[in-house]
Amino acid sequence: MNFNIDGQNYDLNKLSDEAKAQIASIQAVDAKLNELKRDTAIIMTARNMYVQALKKSLEHVQPEPTPASASEQAPAKAAKKAGAKE
Repeated sequence: MNFNIDGQNYDLNKLSDEAKAQIASIQAVDAKLNELKRDTAIIMTARNMYVQALKKSLEHVQPEPTPASASEQAPAKAAKKAGAKE
């Protein structure tokens, strides 16, 4: 049985016990990463469903007006100050 790393094949039977242990660790980590990817996909699907349910529950609710951003408020404040000084 062979193991490939960086495009090089190695005979597992010729590797040291330390190298075999490192390969086993890599395989365990790869398996955990795949598990986490599956879990992430499941969680993101659930999140998207909750967002859709929230949007549906908000269909009959009037949103609050969005306050002007600070950059939009600055010119208005400056104009008020200029008008007050005149």
